[in-house]
Formats: sequence, structure tokens, C-alpha cells
Amino acid sequence: LYIGLKTIINKSAITPLQAFCIGITASCVLWIKFSITGFYFGWIIYLIYFYIKNKWAHKILSSFLYAFLGLAISSIPIITYFIYNNALYVMLETYFYNNSTMYGSSDSIIINLYNNLSTSFNFNVLIWSFIILGQIITLRQKCASYFLITLCSTFAFCCCKVIHPYYSLILAIFVPLGTTSLNYLKIKWPNIIPYTLIITCIFANTLYSIKNSSIFESEKDLPQYKFDKHFKAEENPTLLNYGFLDGGFYTYSGLIPTNKFFCKLN
Repeated sequence: LYIGLKTIINKSAITPLQAFCIGITASCVLWIKFSITGFYFGWIIYLIYFYIKNKWAHKILSSFLYAFLGLAISSIPIITYFIYNNALYVMLETYFYNNSTMYGSSDSIIINLYNNLSTSFNFNVLIWSFIILGQIITLRQKCASYFLITLCSTFAFCCCKVIHPYYSLILAIFVPLGTTSLNYLKIKWPNIIPYTLIITCIFANTLYSIKNSSIFESEKDLPQYKFDKHFKAEENPTLLNYGFLDGGFYTYSGLIPTNKFFCKLN
């Protein structure tokens, strides 16, 4: 986001090193949670337009080649691992195909985006308030369309199928745009540090959006702890946690699923 903004403000093309580093970050995002790669699609579309507008069309190919090189080099260890374990097809099927086709609502993408946008706002009022404020503040600046396109592409890819409270935290990268409106606090009340207030607001919003009622409970009162006590009593324990992987039982106990069909997606 910063490199794109710097390119627009300084009217200078992305350097080979910057493009290479962006390729590495894109690879990290791709293999951690590919639905977040929507940011890069909006980013690419806008920068192609910006390059052509500034008559840098001849630089587009070189920038993307360096970015692709960073993405490819970072992806080699991951792909090699799955090839070595004879599991490349399983990974592609489970991670990309199943997650794209078998997860979330069966409604059209347009309907999902409409429903998920309102749900996301209800989950994360503070984050969305700063995001909207940021879009308004930058409305008449030359970077306005850049922020809007990357925001829309990020949300569209992430929330076109399903929405969870924490999904909107991905959009928090756009929050600083709106926080500039709090600069007047520094003028009116010099002893107040606006960014301290901002961090407090975001933290409060995070606790609210996740709605984790057990966050302050004792560890010994949690079901993961109680189950783990039973696991430790067995010589070679196994665990089948069908249909709800986010409970943390595998993580807490250190166990690995022994059966492929432990998740509804596969």
C-alpha cells in the first residue's frame, strides 16, 4: 500500500527491488490465506492505469517480472515440500478448489457482497468508520481512486462467500487514512496523543468484533485444557474433531489429524 502511494505521489516507477519485495509479500499472502490476495489485484489494475497515464507502459513488464520472480522464489520451498510428499494435487484440491467452491453461502457473489458488507460494518463499527472517513478525506486528492480500488478489491475477494467478525481486521490497513481527522485533537488538547486514542479504539473494537466471552477465563476452565488432560492419560492419543476446526483442540494438544475426512470441506 505504501509503495503504491509513494509511486503516485512522487510520480516515480517502482524500482526492481521494490517489485521483488512485493512479489515476496504476495507469495506469503497467497500461501497463508489466498482470499486476501484480492488487494494485489486492485493494486495491479490501478498501477497499470497509472503507468500508462504517465507513459511508462514500457516499464510495466519489467516491474511485473521482478515481482513474479519474488513470488516464484518464495513459493519454491512450499511447492517442493508438497511434491516431495506426493501431495501437490491434494494441496491444490483442498486449499484452492475446496475453499473456493464448498465454503460459505451458495448465493450469488453480488448478493453475498451486499449482505456481508452490512454484516461486516455491524461487526466492526469503529474500523469501518475510520475507513469511510479516510475515503472522504482523500476524495479530492490524486490518490483517492488508488485507495478506493484497493479497498474494494480487498473486501470483494475476502468476503464474497462468507463473513466472520475478524475478517474486517484485514481492512485495518486503511484505518490510518481516517485517523488523520483526529489531528485537530492535538491542536485543541496538546496533551492528548491521538494515536494512543486510535490504538485504544481499535483494540476495543477487536475485542467487540471477536466476541470472545472466554478471553479472561482461567485456562483450567477451558474445554481445550480439560480435553487435553484426557489425551495425556492415553499412551498414543488421536483426535477426530469433525466439522469445527477452529476450536483449537488440535493446536492445544499438539495432535495432528490422522484421517483425511476430518473437515466438512473434504
